[in-house]
Amino acid sequence: MPDIDRITEEDKKTIIDILKKAMQVEYDMIVNHLRIIDQIIDKGSAESLKFLDTLKRLGTDSLRHTTRVASLIERMGGEPDFEAIVVDEMPDIKNMLVKQLEKEKLAMSAYKDAKLIAQKSQAKAKGFFGRLLSRGEEIQGDVNLKKSKVIFVLEGLQDEEWGHMKRVELALIQMNIQPEK
Repeated sequence: MPDIDRITEEDKKTIIDILKKAMQVEYDMIVNHLRIIDQIIDKGSAESLKFLDTLKRLGTDSLRHTTRVASLIERMGGEPDFEAIVVDEMPDIKNMLVKQLEKEKLAMSAYKDAKLIAQKSQAKAKGFFGRLLSRGEEIQGDVNLKKSKVIFVLEGLQDEEWGHMKRVELALIQMNIQPEK
């Protein structure tokens, strides 16, 4: 049987689990961006004030990513989870930015892992349509969701996280803080 442009149900479940973790990281980043902005406004130097627009944009992007990931999880047949986060005490902007860089890397890695699973997934025409016709309840989520669309969304998220990492690294360098590689 030929492959079709779909993801197997087993792979969907794995991708959904990864995306739920990525969504939590994105959600945590929204809070972290707000905390960094608040710290800069309250205690920041003139040098750090330059990064307010960048941080606002990163926070907005994280909110948009959370929404996109939640939508993708739903389309794949899962339910997004929003868990309350525990906010660590971070006394200075440096620690906040370093933590932010770690979160950006985690999110990018999650999107990359999910994309690789989607790329390798090989739903077969007979199995997919056979379940669809005989026992539709086994097909989870949007039956019209194509594998290529999932990969496209995940590539976009991965690329945006790479850009976020570079912005945070630049902010660290401009504040004379050497980011860890």
